[in-house]
Amino acid sequence: MTFEESCKEKIGGWLIFLYINLFVLGVYNILTGVGYLFYMDGTNLDRYFYEGIIFSLISIIIGLYSFYCGYNIFKKDKNAIRTTKKFLIFYISIYLITGIYYFLDSWLNNSLMSSNFLETLFYQIIFQLPKIIFFLIWYLYLTYSKRVKYTFNVV
Repeated sequence: MTFEESCKEKIGGWLIFLYINLFVLGVYNILTGVGYLFYMDGTNLDRYFYEGIIFSLISIIIGLYSFYCGYNIFKKDKNAIRTTKKFLIFYISIYLITGIYYFLDSWLNNSLMSSNFLETLFYQIIFQLPKIIFFLIWYLYLTYSKRVKYTFNVV
């Protein structure tokens, strides 16, 4: 059996690892979103309360979208790769936007030259780096992998 034939029969190699990553990412984001909703008490209805609700909903949406992509890969849906690439772009976009938002919020609420500015900048870079690496690895894999090409007939 050739490599091309084995790819058409089953999902293997790094695709299994991607499927597991999408499942774990889904569980993590759903638990984060739901946990944050339970953590809020609702007695202090300031802007952080509403930001928390938005953050929770975004986390739950990312989790469900992640499950959906993993399910499509597992079932070898013809649009699984396109859907997963869209998810990866959505995922990195949301986290970069929230990172920039929290950085600017922290920066504008403190003095321009404070040490907190550099700490916040460093924290946001460190916080976003694993997400950027996750995005780059899987997006490039889905784009250039022969296994993906043969398994899903991606042109």
